[in-house]
Amino acid sequence: MIPRTPLPHIREYISVLNETLQEKGHKPLSRIQQGFLCFILMGMLLTQSLCWARLERASGGRYQDGALCKMFYHGLKCWDYLLAVSALIVMKRFNITSGVLVLDDSDRGRSKNTTKIWGVEKTVLKGTGGFHYAQNIVFLILVTPEITIPVGATFYRPDPVLREWSKNDKKLIKQGIKKKNRPPKPQRQSDYPSRVELACSLIKQFKEDYPELRIKAILADSAYFNPSFMGGIDKTDQNVQILTQMRENQKVKFGRDKEQQVKDFFNKREWNSTILQLRGHGETLVHYSSAVVTIISHGRKYRVVGLRYEDEKEPRFLVGSDLSWRPEDMIQYYSLRWLVEV
Repeated sequence: MIPRTPLPHIREYISVLNETLQEKGHKPLSRIQQGFLCFILMGMLLTQSLCWARLERASGGRYQDGALCKMFYHGLKCWDYLLAVSALIVMKRFNITSGVLVLDDSDRGRSKNTTKIWGVEKTVLKGTGGFHYAQNIVFLILVTPEITIPVGATFYRPDPVLREWSKNDKKLIKQGIKKKNRPPKPQRQSDYPSRVELACSLIKQFKEDYPELRIKAILADSAYFNPSFMGGIDKTDQNVQILTQMRENQKVKFGRDKEQQVKDFFNKREWNSTILQLRGHGETLVHYSSAVVTIISHGRKYRVVGLRYEDEKEPRFLVGSDLSWRPEDMIQYYSLRWLVEV
């Protein structure tokens, strides 16, 4: 049963949260809102979940699950900035002044029969090739030498019009119909922004919430490596290093050489070996090669690093927007991306 009196550290957190909200120009939490947040945090601590039915049972009949849900959605009007202020409290506590941002997205499986959970879509189940119903969450974490904390999240929903067009387009391709005779690709609806647009908006919001925090690099996987993402980040911060991966079959051009796939390009180059101190892995032997090349699909130059760890046969290819970075630094920073998986 959840005690009526919250634990001291929860009371302290709510008090500091309320003070920081006022410092940032937001309305303070009312006595009822503070009490509700204390109850929710106590319930999550004891039940290890955020489930209204469990909290109802743990409250000993003091609250009904419907009332808790209503209070959660309608009683707190500060969700847009509650996470930002909470993260700011943690940063002040650990005296954090700089860090690395990591972007990723994840499918959270839900029931096939749900009708009330927003944004649930039929999605490919990774690893099995089957399907399940899930919410796709695009999220942003801040990695620092001391801690790793979430600083932003939003939901991605595929555009139903684009999805239907893609499905029909694939059928027409199999039938051998030429592109000029197939329906043109429709414009994406504004209510269904792409993952790249959502990622750029999260980073822009982060810069507005923490203007004094120095970001050394932004990390993302190969799914985000496209001109829209790189250009969108440049509009927000031109001085930040953007580190991501590229596919092995993407075309590059080095100097006056002919266009070729990046894998073929690095197969002809000399590789170096060194031992780097990678976070979470200790001393690691890495084999690498580096070059500044023009990536054809982007029409601009990047520093590309071919990377292969000791136990790997096939290389991966890292891309950095800042050409001045050393390849060793790019490898060390990009190794922080694994933290988003845990």
